[in-house]
Amino acid sequence: MRILKRSAAVFGLFILLVGLMLLGKGMLAGDKSLYFREIPRIWMERLPLSSSASSDKEESSQQEEILLALKEIQKQREELRAREEELRKLESRLSAQKEELKKEGEKLLALKNKLEELIRQERTRQSERISWLASVYGQMRPEEAAPIIEKLNEDLAISILSQMEEREASKILGAMEDTRAAQLSEKIGKDVVKQILEEVE
Repeated sequence: MRILKRSAAVFGLFILLVGLMLLGKGMLAGDKSLYFREIPRIWMERLPLSSSASSDKEESSQQEEILLALKEIQKQREELRAREEELRKLESRLSAQKEELKKEGEKLLALKNKLEELIRQERTRQSERISWLASVYGQMRPEEAAPIIEKLNEDLAISILSQMEEREASKILGAMEDTRAAQLSEKIGKDVVKQILEEVE
């Protein structure tokens, strides 16, 4: 404040001196109105630039910066909102796919259990049929049963002979053609050994 007051006082003295000089000049030239014309002009020339004009420019510049910042923020918010929406849609699709995979997994598991049950039932029925055939062939005379069993599939023939009493199976094998009897006996022996090893393990 002291500096401003001092500057104002100096400036006032300067204007006063200029006024006196012009007054003398006007008086000498016989034109007394010169003083009154020159003083306002010099005063206006010496006055500093209006602070309000500078302030208006600064305010206008600040407003432009604020508007640009607001536009940038709005743009970023819109981009963020779009990305959030895209993420939400992606999560929704993933959730739907996960649910679909879960349902498919449940269907496959149910199908697997059903197939396992069907296989178990079929094995049970097959075992029952083989036991029945073994009983039937066991009641037949060996020379009657041997030709029939010889023509059967090797696995089926072995299954039937394996279900018979050892004495009955031996008689039927003895009534068979030697080569066929040897093949079946060898396979039965391997299966027995394999079964024993599996039980030991």
